[in-house]
Amino acid sequence: MEAGLGTLGLEVNILTPEFGPRLYLTGILTELELEPNRRMTEQVCIGESCSRCLHSCPADAVLHWGIDKRNCAEEAQEFGFAQILKFFDRMFDHPEEDKMKTFASRDFYGFWQGLLRVVGSFGDCPRCLAVCPVGDDYHAHLAEVQKTIPEKTPEKIALARRYKEARAKHERGEGEKLPGLSDWNVRWTGPEGYLGIVARRMQALKQRRLAGGNEED
Repeated sequence: MEAGLGTLGLEVNILTPEFGPRLYLTGILTELELEPNRRMTEQVCIGESCSRCLHSCPADAVLHWGIDKRNCAEEAQEFGFAQILKFFDRMFDHPEEDKMKTFASRDFYGFWQGLLRVVGSFGDCPRCLAVCPVGDDYHAHLAEVQKTIPEKTPEKIALARRYKEARAKHERGEGEKLPGLSDWNVRWTGPEGYLGIVARRMQALKQRRLAGGNEED
């Protein structure tokens, strides 16, 4: 965020205008003197009016500009270390004659693969990444297939509505302060709030298509 790549989303993934949350970050060490980019002050995430990440989360881990890391890890690290510990806790509680059966289970195979190849031990749940409408790639490739969110429930819709109401009160200086939009955190969520960056980029993408440009430009 300090490098000006994007801002944090409702579920605190970094969102970039070009690719939303669907990207990997890395770093390069150099002794070159480079002109720094400016930090983005416009909120890239559509926010409470969208809440697609909240609607799609199978673990109900999306908070109001925050994430329940423990619940998220249940899905995002299906065969991670915490899940291995839980598996062995359950196995030790099995009767002796059933313990050998656990070694032929899907879970045990998954843990073995996770330890051997890191399969499923990190980044196993892509739901909030897949449904986020931020990014040119979403409108070019994902909008149709991700239009419907099967995980969406009346309870999640009601929670998103409460988040939206709380945000409105926060901006009017009423109600309780929101930890996710504290003076410290808002630096990375976009202090100006959402000003329509997703809609502007979608219109630009349509214009490029009409002009015969490559939709992946």
